[in-house]
Formats: sequence, structure tokens, C-alpha cells
Amino acid sequence: MKALPVLVGLLILASGCISSQGIPTTKQGVQVRQNPIFGPQPGEQAPAFTVTTTDARTISLDSLTQYKKPVVLYFFATWCSTCIEDLKQAKQVYPAYANRIEFIAADLDLEENKEVIDAFVKRYGFEGFRNFALPQEQLLVDYRITQTSTKYLINRDGIVVFSHSGATNTEGWKRIFESLLQ
Repeated sequence: MKALPVLVGLLILASGCISSQGIPTTKQGVQVRQNPIFGPQPGEQAPAFTVTTTDARTISLDSLTQYKKPVVLYFFATWCSTCIEDLKQAKQVYPAYANRIEFIAADLDLEENKEVIDAFVKRYGFEGFRNFALPQEQLLVDYRITQTSTKYLINRDGIVVFSHSGATNTEGWKRIFESLLQ
């Protein structure tokens, strides 16, 4: 099992922290990457998960769907410049949706810890996102994460309604949040 973190790391490095050369098109405010998302597809049940946040809270998909709360599951790394810009864009819009949509930012770098993530949150002013989750190998495996800035939109019933990897502008984030409330 020790080979798995190395494999995940190599896949992330191979796909890169989404750069401008990896984002060839823009579609309705969401930049679309040519590489497909290999994890759960729209219409499929999202894999169950339980994460631990940097403030030691435990959040499970089951508890969120029990209360009919939609989820944005966002995979990031503190060293990913695209993730930083993407989260800055989301930060401008998310406060209007924070009581109705759960935003979970799950670190995909298994070498990062609470202190590294907390420093990242403070440095970029991301305190408005309550749920920065510690890296968890099983979550990366279950969602087949191979690149940073991957987002899964999960509806109130635990069904994946959209998946995407790459940068999103403020209007794109607004559409993402609105779509989860329908």
C-alpha cells in the first residue's frame, strides 16, 4: 500500500497543478480541461466519505445527505497556484451560500498536515471556508483524484451532478452554487 501515495503523487505531478496550457477552453465561466475526470460520474452515487477538518471536526457525506445539504467536494494542495486563484474566486461568492451548501476543501497532498493547511488558510484569507480537511488516502482513491482543483458537486441525495477540474471564475462559481440549490 506504500506504493499508492507515490503513484498518486506521480499522477498529480504528471497532470500538473492545472496550468494555463492545460486549460484550453472556457465554457460559461468554467474553464474546461481536456483531461477527463476518472472518478464518479454525474448521475452516480457519490462514494461515502468521512473527513476530519483542521479544527478536529468530523464531517460525513451521510450526515450531510441526511439533512439534505448539497456539497462541493474540492481537492486542493497548498502549493497549487491554480487552487489558490480558484479558491479566491469561490471566496467572493460562497458567503451567500454558506448556510445552504457545504464546501469541503480536501487536501490531496498526503505530506501536508494541519499546521501547513492552517498557515495556507490564514495566508490567503480563506477562513470563510469552514471545512478544510486533512489529507486522506482513501478519499483520493475513492474519487480517483489525479489532479488538483478537482471539484465534485454532490446533490442533496448524495448523487454526483457535476465534476470538473481546473480554474473557475466568480460567475462560474455562482452558477455552480445555484445549480446545487435546484
